Amino acid sequence: MASRDIRDLSPFLQRVFFNMNSWYQRHFKYRKLILTCTYRSVKEQQYLYGSGRYRKGPILTNCDGVRNKSMHNFLPSRAFDFAVVIRGKARWDAKYFDSCWAFFRDAHLTKKIVWGRNFTTLKDRPHIQEK
Repeated sequence: MASRDIRDLSPFLQRVFFNMNSWYQRHFKYRKLILTCTYRSVKEQQYLYGSGRYRKGPILTNCDGVRNKSMHNFLPSRAFDFAVVIRGKARWDAKYFDSCWAFFRDAHLTKKIVWGRNFTTLKDRPHIQEK
């Protein structure tokens, strides 16, 4: 199972997540952010890559973990995935992720991170990675 441990993130991304979550809770009273993935092994990456290719299901990633590594495949991880939790329930609606962009803009991080919502092929709103 992929890690959700903040200690598996690069020090930069640890600070980004901590500050992003603090900012989010100040702006949205009944919401918080949780990590859903930090480090992911090559084996786990290959399993995700197989969805929609070797197994039924949607295509989840363009990274196979070998020829094309995900930023999750490094340790410390250079990427994290997150979810928005509202009153104890994880939410995946785009509008909740999009509200996080103001944090990156206000913190002047837009030139230091890549947000999966801006990927050209496979949009991945709950994904943040280092440039």
